[in-house]
Amino acid sequence: MKNKLFFLILFILTCLSVTSQITTTTSSGNWDTPGNWTNGVPADGGTATVNQEMTLDKNVTIFDGNYTVTDAGKITDPNGGGEYNIDVRGTGYFEISGNVSIGGDLEVRNSAEFRLQGCDTMRIRGDVVFSNNTTITVEACAVLIIDGDFDLRNDNATTINGNVTVGGDLTSRNSSFIVGSGNIETAGETEIRNSSSVFGSTTGCAGPCEYGSGIGLPIELLSFDAKHIGNENIEITWKTLSELNNNYFTLDYITDGENFVEIAEVEGAGNSQVIREYRHVFEHEAKEVIYLRLTQTDYDGQQE
Repeated sequence: MKNKLFFLILFILTCLSVTSQITTTTSSGNWDTPGNWTNGVPADGGTATVNQEMTLDKNVTIFDGNYTVTDAGKITDPNGGGEYNIDVRGTGYFEISGNVSIGGDLEVRNSAEFRLQGCDTMRIRGDVVFSNNTTITVEACAVLIIDGDFDLRNDNATTINGNVTVGGDLTSRNSSFIVGSGNIETAGETEIRNSSSVFGSTTGCAGPCEYGSGIGLPIELLSFDAKHIGNENIEITWKTLSELNNNYFTLDYITDGENFVEIAEVEGAGNSQVIREYRHVFEHEAKEVIYLRLTQTDYDGQQE
């Protein structure tokens, strides 16, 4: 009898040690490498803090756990790699203060909570599903980019004070609500049904669609790069995923830390939902460090 009791106590303590795991990144690298964490790769029910640049190399489930990506943290799922998913459920909580990009799907369900903070960006190249009494917050200045479809269902409460862009369709159904002071744009169809609403609207849209404040993303910037060509020229290139009312770009550079000098003004595409590439070469000797700035201007004069 004593042996059985001892085994039961030991078993309970073992279970508690697993569910109370607290682990933090120690170095940049693959997510699924134990040596990149203080207490092993994050497990269900634990607490994980990401303050390094981590490469996603497995599906991640946050089941009753608490995961945080800090300002210094980053999660990437590189193009050409695996299309890994993030699934938040139960009493799981996923808070993002750094930048996150995944190749697969994001699903938040069953009373879980998701928060995208500050002026940070999360990009999902797959689909997004928020369902079953979840609490979703996209803070002011934050950007959520969804390449696939966006599905909200079953008593979901979503607050968008920042910007959300959807490359596919948006469906809001079964008492799902989007509220807030932000904006959502879809390239595809929007369907709203069964006592649901999007920023107070119950009317769908054939696409492209826009709901909310009307202050959407002027551009979605995919890349911005520069390199020397020989010793006297610098080539600047950038790509956009989409453009909204984009009149033109302005390129500037600075060397003294105080005064920007305009390099060129480059015409934008207006409205676009495809990848567009831009290039400009200007004369500058490769003798000092310079800093480059890209500014976008709308037709109404607003700049970003």
